[in-house]
Amino acid sequence: MKRITAYLTMIFALACCVQVQAQEAGDPGEAFVDGKLIWSQTKTSAYSPIYQNFKNRKAMAGKGYTVNKLIQVVSVGSWINDLNNLTDEDLDNYATFPSIVGAGIGATPIVSVRDINNYYDKGTKAGFCVVVSSGENVLSLDVIEAMTIQFYRDGVKLGDPVAVKEGVGASGVGLSLIKIPGSEDACTYLEVEAPYVFDEICLIKGGGVNLDVGGSVKIKYAYVGEPVETKMTTNGVKAYAENNGRTYEYKMEGWSPFPLLSFPLPLAESEIEKMKNDRYDDYAAIVPIVSIGYQGGAKFTVKPTGGNGEMFKAGSEVGFKYINASAVDLGIGSTVTIVLFDKDGDKIDEQTISSGVLKLSVGNGGIGMASIVADKDFSGAELRFYTGISAKLGALGVYYGFVREKADVNHRCQINPTVSTNVCDEQNSYQLAANPDLSVEWTLVDQPEGANANVTSSGKVTNMNKQGAYVFRATCLSCPAEEKCYEEITLNVGDAFAEMDPEQVGGKPLVNTEENPGKYAASDKIHETSGALVSISDLEDSENLVTESTDDYARYTGGLGVASNLWIAGVKSSDGSLLYDGGQHPGKQFKVGFVVENDTEGLNVGLLQFFQIRLYNKGEKVAEGVITESNTVSVGLAGGSNGEKMRYCAIFDAVKDDQAIQFDEVTLWNSGVLNLKLDEISIYYAFIQEDYDPATDIDNPLACITTHVSVNETNASLNGDATQMAAAVAVGGVIDGVSNFIDGDIETPMQVVNTVGAGTGSIIAVNMGRTLDFRHQLCIVLDNNTYVAGVNVGSWMKVTTYLRGQKTNDEFTGWNALGVNAIGYGDKSIIILQPKSTYDEVRLEIAGVVGVLDFQNFYGLYLRGDIDNDGIPDCMDTDNCSTTIEGIEATDICEGDMITISGKGLGETEYTIQLPDQGIDKTFTTDQHGYFCHTFQLNRTGRYTMTFRDGSGTMMGSAPYTVHPLVTTWRTDAASTDWNEWNNWTDGSPYCCTDAVIPQGATRYPVLDGTVTEGDEYCVQGIHFEPGAAVDRVYKLNYDSAWVEMELEPNRYYMLAAPLKHTYTGDMFIPAAGKAMPAYFTKLTESNLPENRFDPRIYQRLWAQAAPYTGLEGSGEMTEVSEARWTRNFNALAFDYSSSAKGEEKGYSNAFSLWVDNGNLPETQKFRFRFPKEHGTYNYYEDFPEPTITDISETLDRGDDANNGAKTEIYRFVYEGENEDNKTFEYKRLKPGENAGEPASTTDTRTVYLGSAEYKAKLDLDPAIGTGKSEGYFAAANPFMSRIDVAKFLAANSEAISEVKFYDGNTISSATLADGGLVSTQAGAETVQPMQGFFVKATDADATELEVTFSGDMMSPDVAEAAAEAEDETAQEAEAADMLRMTVRRGDAEASAIVTTSAYAEAKTLIDNEVSPKVAVFTVADGTAYDIHPSNGRAYIPVGILTSAADTLTFSFETAGNADLADYELYDNVTGTAYPLDNELTFSNMGTSVGRFALRDRRASSSLEDGMAASIYVAVQDGRAIIRSSQPDIKKVEVYTAGGVKTGGLTSKGTVEATVNIGKGVNIVRVTLESGEVKTFKVM
Repeated sequence: MKRITAYLTMIFALACCVQVQAQEAGDPGEAFVDGKLIWSQTKTSAYSPIYQNFKNRKAMAGKGYTVNKLIQVVSVGSWINDLNNLTDEDLDNYATFPSIVGAGIGATPIVSVRDINNYYDKGTKAGFCVVVSSGENVLSLDVIEAMTIQFYRDGVKLGDPVAVKEGVGASGVGLSLIKIPGSEDACTYLEVEAPYVFDEICLIKGGGVNLDVGGSVKIKYAYVGEPVETKMTTNGVKAYAENNGRTYEYKMEGWSPFPLLSFPLPLAESEIEKMKNDRYDDYAAIVPIVSIGYQGGAKFTVKPTGGNGEMFKAGSEVGFKYINASAVDLGIGSTVTIVLFDKDGDKIDEQTISSGVLKLSVGNGGIGMASIVADKDFSGAELRFYTGISAKLGALGVYYGFVREKADVNHRCQINPTVSTNVCDEQNSYQLAANPDLSVEWTLVDQPEGANANVTSSGKVTNMNKQGAYVFRATCLSCPAEEKCYEEITLNVGDAFAEMDPEQVGGKPLVNTEENPGKYAASDKIHETSGALVSISDLEDSENLVTESTDDYARYTGGLGVASNLWIAGVKSSDGSLLYDGGQHPGKQFKVGFVVENDTEGLNVGLLQFFQIRLYNKGEKVAEGVITESNTVSVGLAGGSNGEKMRYCAIFDAVKDDQAIQFDEVTLWNSGVLNLKLDEISIYYAFIQEDYDPATDIDNPLACITTHVSVNETNASLNGDATQMAAAVAVGGVIDGVSNFIDGDIETPMQVVNTVGAGTGSIIAVNMGRTLDFRHQLCIVLDNNTYVAGVNVGSWMKVTTYLRGQKTNDEFTGWNALGVNAIGYGDKSIIILQPKSTYDEVRLEIAGVVGVLDFQNFYGLYLRGDIDNDGIPDCMDTDNCSTTIEGIEATDICEGDMITISGKGLGETEYTIQLPDQGIDKTFTTDQHGYFCHTFQLNRTGRYTMTFRDGSGTMMGSAPYTVHPLVTTWRTDAASTDWNEWNNWTDGSPYCCTDAVIPQGATRYPVLDGTVTEGDEYCVQGIHFEPGAAVDRVYKLNYDSAWVEMELEPNRYYMLAAPLKHTYTGDMFIPAAGKAMPAYFTKLTESNLPENRFDPRIYQRLWAQAAPYTGLEGSGEMTEVSEARWTRNFNALAFDYSSSAKGEEKGYSNAFSLWVDNGNLPETQKFRFRFPKEHGTYNYYEDFPEPTITDISETLDRGDDANNGAKTEIYRFVYEGENEDNKTFEYKRLKPGENAGEPASTTDTRTVYLGSAEYKAKLDLDPAIGTGKSEGYFAAANPFMSRIDVAKFLAANSEAISEVKFYDGNTISSATLADGGLVSTQAGAETVQPMQGFFVKATDADATELEVTFSGDMMSPDVAEAAAEAEDETAQEAEAADMLRMTVRRGDAEASAIVTTSAYAEAKTLIDNEVSPKVAVFTVADGTAYDIHPSNGRAYIPVGILTSAADTLTFSFETAGNADLADYELYDNVTGTAYPLDNELTFSNMGTSVGRFALRDRRASSSLEDGMAASIYVAVQDGRAIIRSSQPDIKKVEVYTAGGVKTGGLTSKGTVEATVNIGKGVNIVRVTLESGEVKTFKVM
C-alpha cells in the first residue's frame, strides 16, 4: 500500500510543468510537461536530452494514443461509426464520419488524435490517412484540398490551421493513392509540416466547399513522420540490401504497347536506365497507342539470393511514381494495375485503381503516385497502364518504383489483468483473471522474504503464507508483438490495511475518557437567537455526544424546516478551558466539526451549504464557516443504504487578521431558509484536527486512492465504438480533452459540451485496462460547478459497468441524494461508487444541465481498495478482514443449471447473499444452528465471487463460484496444458455438463496430470476431437460420449488407428458431395449421414507380414531390403478394427492402412472422417457397369445397451475394460423444473478408467498371406487419444520390441534406443500421434503374436515440452554415441538414414510392397539395407537410393554429439568426386541406385582405395540396368528373372560401365569381375 504523502507527491508532480529552453523560436508558451520527450526525425538526444530520434513513420495508434476531441459534425442524429478503428493497431480499417455538413457552414473540425506521452518536433510531417474512394464513391479534389490540420500541445491551440496541399505545386505530384487489398478502398495521406512542437493533430474540413449532407469521410489513422522509403534504383536497392544483410539479383524492365504484335515491346535500355538511376526527375517514356487496352508499364524485381524468404515484408507499401498527362481526361475503363510477384516470378497479388480515383492522383503535368499495401511478402512489382473509351493520349512514363515500410504501431497489450488489490491473510489463495480472448501466462515476480507462494500459468495463486506484497506478471502469448507484452499486478496480503484511524487521525474526538473523565460536556445553552422555537430538549441523549464510545449518538428530533439560523447541537469544555488556541499554531489551519448520520432520502446534496460550524469563547462567537467537507466515516455509497455516517466540518485559519482564534465551544447550525426535510439527525461526537494539512488529511479523498485508471498505470483506453455525442449537441459542438480523462493527471479536465436541450446524454466509455470487482471503490473526479449543477437535475448522469462488452447489473443514477457518494474536496467533487459485479469497462452517460454551464469538467477515474465492501476504504478501515460466515460451499454447474450454496453463520440470524453478476440479492435466515442451504438458477457463465452481508450491510464472508459453459473449445494458443484453467478455453473451462471441443492445430494440448479422487477433476459431457487433436493421459477423463475425426489427403496410404469401440471398415466414408457433416455432438445415423461409397472411394488393407527380397543361391553379396506386405485392398464392411487379424477375438490394437481416391473431386481436397457412426447395416457396392449400391448388406454389432437399445459403447474408447483401479462416480445435475423455482435432479453414474494407466495391447498377423511370419514386424495402433512418447514406449517394452517405424505415405522411417536415448531418422518420430498406426519390431523375429504395454507416463505432456526433452535426450546420448544423419529430398518428399557409433542402434530399411517410395535412402552393411546402423569403424559405407522415377535429388547432412561434418565426405563412384558435407548437394536425373555413392570417413587409417576395390553399383533407367564400377574390372553381366530364368547379358574386357536390358518386375543382375568375384543385385 502506498503511503498518502508519497502518493500525493506523485500526483502533484504529474501536474507540474517545467520551462525548458526551446531549441528553435516560435513555440507559443514554450512550456513542456516534465518527463515527456520530443521525438524528431532530424534531432537526437545529442542535440538535447529531451530529444529522441525516430526513423520510420509512426501511426498514432495503439497504446498512448487516443481520440482527444469528439466533434458533432452532423446535422442529423447520426454518429461516427467504428471510432475505435482510428486508433487501434489495424491500419487497414477505418472510422466513418457520416453526414458531414455541406458548404456554407464554415470550417468544421472532424476529429483530433493525441499522443498522451510524447511531443513531436517542429518540422515533423504529420497528417491523416484518408479513404478517397470506396467503390463508386470518390471524394472530390476540391474537398480534399480544402482540408486543413490544426496542431495542439497539452490542449493548447498552436497558431492557425495548416492547409493540406500534399505535394501539389513545386513537386508537381498529386495525391499518392494507396490501394488496399481485399477491398474497393483507395486511400491517400493528407499531410502538412508542423510549425510547432506538438502532441495532437486535428483534421478540419474547410468552409465553402460542397460536401453534401449524407456524404462521409473515412479516416484510417493519424500519423507523424515520413516512412522509410527505398527507391527501386540501383543505389537504392543496394543500400536496402546492405542495411538488411541480404544479397540479391536486381532487374528493372519496361514495355510499350505494339498494335501489330500480341506481346508488348520492351523499352530501350536507355529508357530503363532512367528508372534505375538517382535522377528522380527522369522518367522512362512509354509510347501509348490510340487503342483500348494495355498501354505499357514497368516492373522491378529484387530476387534474394542465399537465405530464405522474400525481399520485402507484408504490410509494406509498394508502388510507382509516374506521369500520365491524359489522366484528368481518362474515360470509363481506364485503370492502373499493380501486380506483385514472389522471388520465383509467380504472381501473388493484383490490384487495380479505377479512372475516377486516378484523376485525384495527378498534379501539375499529370505526375502522380500509385501504390498498394502488400498483404504478402514479395520480391517484385509491376505497374500496368490500361485505357478505356474516350482515351486522350499524352505523355506517359514511369520515374521509379518504391517500397515504403509499414508505419510503426505502439502495441497495446489488452490483457486486462486483475487489478492490484488487498487480500486478507486468511485467504492464502487467489484466482487472477485476464482477458479470455488472449492466451495469457502468469508468473511470480516477487514475494515477501520467507514466502513460498506459487502461481500456475493460468493464474491460480496458492500458499501466500507471509504478509506483504506479492507481484505477479501476466504475459500475452498470443499477442503479435515481437517481444511479448506483459502487465504486472500486486496482491497485498495482511490482516488489516488501515494506514489511519478515521476517528482518531482524522481529528481528535472531543469525548471523555478514563484518563480525562468529565473534560467535555454537551452544550446546555444557545448563545444566539435560533430561528424557531427550539430548545436543548430537542436533542435527545445529548450526553452521548461526549461518551468515550464513538458509536454512541445523540438524536436531534426538532426537525429542519423552513426556519433559518437553527441551532442543532454543541460541545464545550466542562471547565471553560480552551479547546483550541490559534496562537500556538501560527501559519496553520485547523478543521473542526461533527460526525453525523442523517436520513438522505430526498435531500439535495447542494443544500450542504446551509450547514454551519460556529465557534464560541465564553459565549461570544469568534468564527463561523459553511461546511466545506462532507466525507465518509462509515457505510453508504451510491446504490447503498440511506443511513450514512459522515463528517460535517469546516476549515479555519489559526490566525486571521492578526487575531488568533481561541474557542471553548463548537456548535452545529442550520443557516438556510429552505425546508431540508430532515426530521431527525444522529450526532455522534465533535472533533478537532489541529495543524490541518490537505495533503495528509484523512478527508482528502485522494489519500486512499490506490490506482489511477490511466493509459500508463492500467493501460486504459477510450472505447470509441461505445463513445458518442448526445444528439442534442449543436453542430460544431466539442467534447474536448478526452485524453485528459485517462492521462492520470487530476488537474487536466475532459470538457463535455452541454447539450442544446435536455435529453439523452453524451457517452464516454473507458476500457479500464484491468478487471475489477466489489473489492474496489470507483471514484469519478469532477469539478464542483459541474457536480452542483448536475445534482440539481438529479438524473444528469448515469454510470454503468460492462464486462467484455456486456452490461453488468450495476447502474448508478440519482445524484441529488446527500451521501458519501459525493465528497467535496477543494474545487472538486469526487463521486464514489462501489460496483458489485465484475467489470472491465465504465460508461458515463452525461446529460445536459441547460443554461447553467458551457462545459462540464471531468478529471478522471480512480480506484480505492475496499475488500470487505463496507464503504470504508481499506486505508481507513481497521476491521476489514472480519467474517462470521464459514464453510461456504458451492456446486460447480453449467449455464442455466441450479447452483447449491451452503454454509454456516450465527444461529437464527438474517443475512443477505449477493451474486451481483447473476442479478441475485436474497435475504435469508439461518437455522437455529446457523446452517443454510439455497439453490439458484444461474445463466451467466464465468468465474465470480458471492458475498454475504449482515443486516447492517457489513460483509460477513465471500466465496468464489463458477458457472461453466454448455459448449467450449480448447484454445489453439492455450497458455498452459492445464485442463481446468478457464482461459485455456474459448468460453471457459468445461464441467460434467459441458460439451468440449479439442481443436486441430493447437500449440499445446491438455494434460490430465492430477490425481482423480472426486470424479469431476477432468469432466465433460461430450468430447469432440478434431483431426490431430489430443488429450494426454486421457484415461483420467470423466466423459459421457466421445467423437473423433481424422483428415486425410487423397491418393496416398496412411497407417491409422481406431480409438473407439465397434469401429468397422464400413465406417470409412464421408458425406456425399454437396452434403454437410452434421453439427458437432450430433449422433451420426442413417438419416443424417447416408453411407457414401463413391467420390471419394476408400481402399483399406490389413497388415500381413514383412519379408526380405530374395536372391539366387550362391549369388554372393546382394542388398537385401525388407518389404512391408499388406493384404490386398478390400471392401469388406463388417470387419471390427478392435478384433484380431482373424476377425474373431476382440481386444486387439492392430493398425490398418487406408487410401482415399478423390475420384471426381479435386486432388487438393482434404477429406475429414468422423466417428462413431450408429449405422446398423451397410450395403456393398459395385463399379460396373456404373457405380451402384447393391442389395447385399452387412449387419453390424454396435454393442447396443441391452436395456434400452441405446448405442452407448460406440462412444467409448477401446482401452476401457474392467479393472480394480477404475473408479465409479455419480454426477448429479440440478435444472429448473417444470414448476417455477422447483429444481429437477438427474443423476449419471460414470466410470473413470484409471486401470488403463497400464494397458496391454495384443497384436497379430493376417495368416492368409505368406507364412504368417513377419521377421518380427507388427502393425500397432495407438489406442489412446493421447500422444505416446516413443523413447518411453521402447524403454517400457524393451524385452518385447527393439524399434518403431512410421509410414508417412512416402517412406517408412525408423526410431530406436541407443545408449538410453532415442535415435530417429525423421522429425516427428519421437511421438506416436492419436489415431496413428505404426510398426514395431519384435525381438523374436518368428513371433506371430505380440503384446505391448501403453502406460500413462509415456503419454507426452506437451508438444513443446516433449521437443525440449528430446533435445536434452539427444544431448545426453551424444556423449555416448556420435551420429551422422543423411537426408535426401525429392520435391516435397524426403527420407533419412543415420550412421552412429553406438553398437546398439540398428534398424533395417522397410519399404511398402504396393507403392514405391517417392524417395528412400539407406546405408548398406553386409548386403543389408539399414535406416540406422553402427559404423563399426568402417571407413567406406555404401549408400542406396530408391526413387519411383528419375528426378533431381538434394542431399543434406547434419551431425549430433561430437561428430563433425568435416570428418566425412560423400564419394561419387561415377565421377570420382568427393564432396564435403557442409553444404547441400544437388544431383539431376537421379534414379534408383545402390553403391554409386558412399560415405567416407576421412580420418580412417585404412586405405580408401582398398575400401573401394569392390565398389560396384547398379542403376535402373528407361528399362535398362546400368552397372558401374570404380575400376575397369567388369567382365560379365547376366540378367535373370526372380525364378532363375536367364533373360540376357553381356561380356566385356575390363570396363567401368555396362548396360543391359531388363524385364518388368523383379530382375536379378549378376556381375562377374576380372578377379572372379561375383556380385548380385535385385532390381525392379
